[in-house]
Amino acid sequence: MSLGGELLNHWPPSYSFILSLFSSPIFAAQIINYLSFGLSIGLIYFLARKNNWACSSALGFSLAIGFGFFRSLVNNVMPDILTYAVFLLACAIFFEKLTVPRVWSYLFWAVLIPLKLIAVVFIPAAIFTRIWITGISCVRRQRGEFLIASLLWSFFLGSILVFNYISLGVLIPASHGGLISIVFSRN
Repeated sequence: MSLGGELLNHWPPSYSFILSLFSSPIFAAQIINYLSFGLSIGLIYFLARKNNWACSSALGFSLAIGFGFFRSLVNNVMPDILTYAVFLLACAIFFEKLTVPRVWSYLFWAVLIPLKLIAVVFIPAAIFTRIWITGISCVRRQRGEFLIASLLWSFFLGSILVFNYISLGVLIPASHGGLISIVFSRN
């Protein structure tokens, strides 16, 4: 708790834990963020080329996003740019034809949940995307893949909820709960 009585751990604990492994957490955050920045730009270029963009268009787009939006995230000691890098890596793997690479995508997206809570939507969205792309009949053929994805999602989301309950006494911190209350009160 802060001196004002507010709960301090609004964010999931993984990024703080990663930084605590280093003797200089700020320097570690810089290295992690710069590597993630480069990886994010490279993955945007790769994804654009994979979707038949011209080389110059892919390069222009990836550099514009990178040095426009992503550059603003690099100097913050926050997990945002790392989240983008891992998200984009999982996206690059997800659209492969084989099931095994997609399972890696689900794992990467699940591991992001304790890093940044926005990641809770990635696996459900990926499953719905997979059903949309291949048709509803794929559910029976790919139920093992969907089961693994659901178990990964449940485990990592559950771990954050348990962590919050143990450390705060609540499942969702008040800073997140207020947003949820606003959404539901409008309906």
